Amino acid sequence: MARDPKLTLFPERRPAKLKPPTRPGWLHELAADEWDRLAPAMTRNGWLDEITAEGFARVCELGYEVRRLDELVDEMGLEKATTSGAYAAMLDTQRLLLEYLEQYFMTPASRAKHGVTFKPAPGA
Repeated sequence: MARDPKLTLFPERRPAKLKPPTRPGWLHELAADEWDRLAPAMTRNGWLDEITAEGFARVCELGYEVRRLDELVDEMGLEKATTSGAYAAMLDTQRLLLEYLEQYFMTPASRAKHGVTFKPAPGA
């Protein structure tokens, strides 16, 4: 049974979209900034559409959480943060973020593993 090329994860087989899906309103302001920065490239490469938008929003939110926890650990000092669990929370969040980044071809290793190439912006 042949697969519908519109449903494949590989961007060379997906129809081009002109603009990214609407950014979810629940994103934290800094996570929304990440969405705005990354969404055009993700859409251009066929990795972001209405179906993948929720997961991509989680990627942006996790990135914000990692930065927030990293700042908290810095403020507390590593020794105090380690005993309070803030450091462990930061490491767990970093691991989860990396898993999400790999799912969205946002690491060189994940793109190489799946034979996916990144399409730069026109004129870049």
